Amino acid sequence: MKNLSNKLLLFTALFSLSVISCRKQLDINQNPNDVTESNITADLILPNALHGVGVQTANGYGWLANWMGYWSPSGSFAPSTEESTYNISSLFGEAKWAGVYNVLYDLETVDNKSTAGNQRFYKALAKIMKAHLYQNLVDIWGDVPYSEAFKIPEVRTPKYDKAEDIYADL
Repeated sequence: MKNLSNKLLLFTALFSLSVISCRKQLDINQNPNDVTESNITADLILPNALHGVGVQTANGYGWLANWMGYWSPSGSFAPSTEESTYNISSLFGEAKWAGVYNVLYDLETVDNKSTAGNQRFYKALAKIMKAHLYQNLVDIWGDVPYSEAFKIPEVRTPKYDKAEDIYADL
């Protein structure tokens, strides 16, 4: 009987210890590699943003080259019907637009974080790359969201600034 009560006492102690250990008293489950707002810095965002600038500058302008006469379709493949017939839908060019604004958001974050960290080198790079991408946007689409583009969540639908004003500011 004494052996049974010792086993019961040991089981109760182990069960109590396991319940207590599940609490957050000794929380060792913090991942130091988690991406949070506090541990993201300008030097970590900038390489990916620069890669994005290169991708957005070099790729995705085939439709524009066709329209401007730099390229011409050959007879050995089927051209894009939407592009060649000028039957443009509301989604035409949307991927390019979204891709450029995605990179611009990263560059805006680099700009803001480098200001907070007094990293003028990163701020200068971000401003140069933003000017390049905004120039491309204005060259293609004319009026685009510029002054209110990344004032999230205060501005849900940013206004479209005039192309001349954007060029003057760049």
